[in-house]
Amino acid sequence: MGVLCDYFRGPDAATVTDLMERHDGDSPATIDEWAVAVVDAKGLDPAVCLDALCSFIVGVEWAGRRAGGRLIWPVLDGEALMEHEGPWVELLDDAVRDALAGVDDDRIPELAARWVRIEEIHWSGAPDDALVPVLTELVALARAARAAGDHLYCWMSL
Repeated sequence: MGVLCDYFRGPDAATVTDLMERHDGDSPATIDEWAVAVVDAKGLDPAVCLDALCSFIVGVEWAGRRAGGRLIWPVLDGEALMEHEGPWVELLDDAVRDALAGVDDDRIPELAARWVRIEEIHWSGAPDDALVPVLTELVALARAARAAGDHLYCWMSL
């Protein structure tokens, strides 16, 4: 079973938390009032996969957890949080947004080729360009977020 990951942008954690509360944690992709692009990146979680991509972008060895996500929804603590089975929403570090937004379009094929080969993704037989569409969408999302002063978020569900 994989993790569903929908990346989106929003102005602040309070707005996103309110959205989740009013729509029972549905993906922003299914919420009509959420009029911004959502990138469907099934299986490409922020903690490992996006983190590896960001390391490739900035040119440092991947050491894990560079993406710096922080759980913002659900608003639970202690045992209630431990028992929650999803969905969840993480606020990503603005450094992730800025790294993605700064990717030169000419680098997308090379980055996608490296990304599809990491152990956590490695789709057997996948062509080097298999992740070009999702990477292109993530870059566009990050550029729009940066231009609007928004942050990036990831909605996840099992």
